[in-house]
Amino acid sequence: MYLSKMSITDYQDYLTYATHAYAQDKIQAGTWSPAEAQTLAAESFQRLLPDGPNTPDHYVFSLMQEGINQPIGILWIHAQDQKAFIYDFEINSAYRGQGYGKAALKVAEQWAHTQGIREIGLHVFAHNQSAYHLYKKMGYLETDISMVRQIDAELQPTQHITATFSEKLNSLIALRESGRAAQDTAVLKEALTGFQDLIHAHPQEPVLHYQIGICFDNLGFTNDAIPHYERAISLGLGEDDLRRCYLGLGSSYRVTGQYARSLAILEKAVEQFPEYKPLHLFYALTLFNTQHYEQALEKAFLTLLPDNQDPDIRYFAQGLHFYATHLDDTWSPAFYQEQD
Repeated sequence: MYLSKMSITDYQDYLTYATHAYAQDKIQAGTWSPAEAQTLAAESFQRLLPDGPNTPDHYVFSLMQEGINQPIGILWIHAQDQKAFIYDFEINSAYRGQGYGKAALKVAEQWAHTQGIREIGLHVFAHNQSAYHLYKKMGYLETDISMVRQIDAELQPTQHITATFSEKLNSLIALRESGRAAQDTAVLKEALTGFQDLIHAHPQEPVLHYQIGICFDNLGFTNDAIPHYERAISLGLGEDDLRRCYLGLGSSYRVTGQYARSLAILEKAVEQFPEYKPLHLFYALTLFNTQHYEQALEKAFLTLLPDNQDPDIRYFAQGLHFYATHLDDTWSPAFYQEQD
């Protein structure tokens, strides 16, 4: 089995089917009413995949099997910061019960490994027991459980359904990323409002402060971002989020003219995460702003040169690497004298 990027034609067919299926799942789960489900489902897909299968950080695959000349299923993954979330995964009905589901998840894990992804998450509706048992067999662990008690209509006319924290968080992150990619202020504000609503119930959750900081940054409100970045770090972030939070905080200090603070936080971050090259580049910017011009240029050159794929730059890479660490050196070479 292998993954193939979904064609636009197949995507249109998938979108029609998936929108209806998602609406039915939400109705069955009790989250949406039948009257609103189709509209809300369509809005969800448009928000998450504004550019269809070409939406940044989203990967919509057709599942292909050798010897079968048509897709046997679909897999939709969102990937960012070494983490991935499976938004949709399905084996077509004609191919179920033949081990393709297990094989597809293994292929997905292999793909994730090649992308440097360390963790894959997903959501499964409680009524979908076959999918639930498959994920359990494949080693997926329950990290959060949502429970609902239905109330008789005479006693309670409305139902309040609480999604899992991780489901809400991942949905809001995907919404924010779509807004950032499209430079859509309205979407970014919608994501910010969602994170702010969520943090009222989880005020000590560092990842929420971090995400709110990013939203403010994306919207251009850097002064509002800074205290949230600081709070996220003090509460304790996971390693992947921490390095990005250091970068966000150091950059925010820099653009607001707080150069000493920027230098201090980025020096600490570069020491803690030396392999994360964006930190080195933002550190170089602050070095420049603090008049450490030689260090800034050296840091930028030595960060960018090793992985540069431009053939012309690679041709001169050895010389550029040498000069980056000898910026003020000059030589008095002898003249070549041709000998008889």
